[in-house]
Amino acid sequence: MPGKLYLIGQCASGRNWRNKSVVEYIKQLHGSWFTQPPAEHSTPAMFIPFPLHHDIDDSRGAFQERIKTLFGYEERRFGIIFDRLRITYFANACMAFAEPQRRHIEGSERFDRIITWVKNTSQIAGLAQI
Repeated sequence: MPGKLYLIGQCASGRNWRNKSVVEYIKQLHGSWFTQPPAEHSTPAMFIPFPLHHDIDDSRGAFQERIKTLFGYEERRFGIIFDRLRITYFANACMAFAEPQRRHIEGSERFDRIITWVKNTSQIAGLAQI
């Protein structure tokens, strides 16, 4: 896959997601997992099914700044973090882009409820601009 931008990510659903970084395994994956090894460099990622801001227990400073600080800190270790809000945000963008194909996507009939949840949760958390 020369000249391709791609992610290698770990999906973690429990509270111990911080013990499941994919970063240390990327070289092994490139050397043994693929039939035809891709380009050397990939972007590491972590996918978690809850909002990352739920882990904030520090009350100093503006909430939005604390979220940015937390993402910045954790992403140095895990790569791009796709938390529940980021996943649904990008799912919404993909669904809008793929409007003609939407009927082929399982659960797409419930997608308007997901959009409403993401908007409401983002506003409550003060994340509308993130």
